[in-house]
Amino acid sequence: MELAAVFLLSLLGGYTFALIWRYTAFAMRRADGHHLYFRAAYYGAVLFASAFLIRVIFLSRIPGYKELEQPLLDYITSALKDPAKPRQAEIVVMAAYSMILGPLFGLLANLVTPSNWSIRRNLNALDFLLLRGQSGEMPVSLTLTNNKVYIGLVARITDPERPPAMVILLPMYSGHRCEDGRMELTTAYEKVYDSFADIPSSSTGSPPWDQQLENFHIAIRADAIVTASLFSPRVYSRFNPGWETHIERRSKTSPQELLIEIKRRAVPTSNQPQSDDSG
Repeated sequence: MELAAVFLLSLLGGYTFALIWRYTAFAMRRADGHHLYFRAAYYGAVLFASAFLIRVIFLSRIPGYKELEQPLLDYITSALKDPAKPRQAEIVVMAAYSMILGPLFGLLANLVTPSNWSIRRNLNALDFLLLRGQSGEMPVSLTLTNNKVYIGLVARITDPERPPAMVILLPMYSGHRCEDGRMELTTAYEKVYDSFADIPSSSTGSPPWDQQLENFHIAIRADAIVTASLFSPRVYSRFNPGWETHIERRSKTSPQELLIEIKRRAVPTSNQPQSDDSG
């Protein structure tokens, strides 16, 4: 039995420890390739050293421990390529101990590791902002690469185990960024939701309306987000008075009226020459 293969036991212990401990769990789910391997190897080496110290303490403090462990050592020795080296069997035992200590130490470490502190230390700026909006039930504003703007409640933040990273949002408003970077909101979804809520449930046993809101969730790729911020309607109203009335007016405007409005904006001013194509 090669010692390099035996170290896989410690590697598994280090991986499970880092996956369970809340301080490293999120980073482990995001890591890949050699980053993931070296993180697991580092914690595996620490667990192996811990298993060595624990075994030494047990041998010196517990008289019957050696007799209790001896059958395991005899079994492992018989499987070794060179049974004449009993130390190899002890190394295998300590590697197995380190694999067991991995999840155990992870659970114990969680008891003394504050959850909020771990989140602040490990989440990136986008995920932390989305988490603040989700935990505080405050809408967030997301500007995408195509200048589209979505404002809504965060239903689910990015999951590092399921690429590509997606943000699940229940939209409240949408709009776009103008050429000067100013945000212009053009659509309100809340009143649409309210209109659906007034519809009586059918006799087919359909779920309540608050559960059907999941049908309106939108998934946005995290790499398509240019800027993100928390959104306060009260603060936005200070800089854009009457914006809700403007959205309501647009929603009541028929497509023909919008077309006429666009044509009027395209007509030159009176001090510019105009051509008469009527004849």
